[in-house]
Amino acid sequence: MTGTESSSKGKAHGYVKLALVFAGILILYLAGQGICTAASQALSLQAAPLYLTNSLAFGALTILAYKKLFHGTPSWCTCARGLIVSAVFSAAAIAFLDAFYALHFCRAFPSNAVTQLLMAAAAGIGEEVLFRGFLFDYISKEASLLRGLIVISVVFGCAHLLNAISGQTVTALYIFNCMTAGFFLCVLYYEYGLVPALIYHISWNAIFNGGNTVESKPLTGIILVIAGLAILLIEEKIKRRPSAITDTKEQIR
Repeated sequence: MTGTESSSKGKAHGYVKLALVFAGILILYLAGQGICTAASQALSLQAAPLYLTNSLAFGALTILAYKKLFHGTPSWCTCARGLIVSAVFSAAAIAFLDAFYALHFCRAFPSNAVTQLLMAAAAGIGEEVLFRGFLFDYISKEASLLRGLIVISVVFGCAHLLNAISGQTVTALYIFNCMTAGFFLCVLYYEYGLVPALIYHISWNAIFNGGNTVESKPLTGIILVIAGLAILLIEEKIKRRPSAITDTKEQIR
């Protein structure tokens, strides 16, 4: 067996293992959500804290299963820039979509805000650790950034077909917009790390909680794709920009 054949076989084995671990963890996560729902109904408990606990446990399990999760963590400076970019884009996009479609979510402060935030965190943490920190991290490193972006965007969008089980109306446009959201979140993870992607995802879930709202609007996907491409281009220029300190040293030499 040649070195190329051995390498290809090793990669194929790695992808099979990745798929099996993904399926196993996802089944455990969904089973945990089902147990939380049954427990909250049987014991008259708030479901949100139970869901968040399950999501945190699921995230920890994923990290243990994939120890490379935090390898190559960006610097604090890069992470801070990612948080700023995420916050500015989120505020602009949410305000625009809210005004354009007259959703009025930005003006609403529900009485169950804490519960809504806990539910948003439960979904955001679980999905980001699994799809970005686990799947995208592995594929983008083992294959390429482009393959990682395409595969995870499609898988992330298709995974939202499961929302039909809870009675949510799932349309082709909704799935497409979820795919574009997956693309944007992969860009955030790739450029800035897991924290900005987590905060963006949780914030989006908290504001647009409650079914088909902005996710079923045509402009949503377009905005997410444009924003993701813009971040990739901007960051590429920043990385290529020569350092003033480096230039000075070169001149002295």
